[in-house]
Order: sequence, then C-alpha cells, then structure tokens
Amino acid sequence: MKDRACRNCGSNERYSQEVDARGGEGPNLLPIGFWTWGKLEIRVCGRCGLVDWFVPERFVSKVKEKFTRVL
Repeated sequence: MKDRACRNCGSNERYSQEVDARGGEGPNLLPIGFWTWGKLEIRVCGRCGLVDWFVPERFVSKVKEKFTRVL
C-alpha cells in the first residue's frame, strides 16, 4: 500500500485487503478474460471509514487490454 494519507480526512491509519472481483452472487466486477477473474484491493481509512477500491498492479495490463480507454 502506498504511503498516502486519506484523501478525505488526512489520516495515515489505513487498512487494506485483496478480494475476488468475480462477485459470487453478483456481477463480475473486473471481467478481464474468460475463466479469468481479477482481484480488487480495498483500502479503508481507520479514522473516517472512507473506502477506496483499486486494481492491483499485476492486473492493470489486463485491464488495459480488455477495457475501453476513456479520454
């Protein structure tokens, strides 16, 4: 996790965990290929509770291949 302060409250108390992006009962949140599921990194501020979702670096190249770039 990068050493950045929370963008909402400025706290450095951050927590992080990777979770499956395939959604289980819900939609595939990061469809990067057939039978291939990505992960999402969730970062939570320990002070204000702000939640940020990130694609881990190892999946960014697949996202660039499969998603449409928005200008």
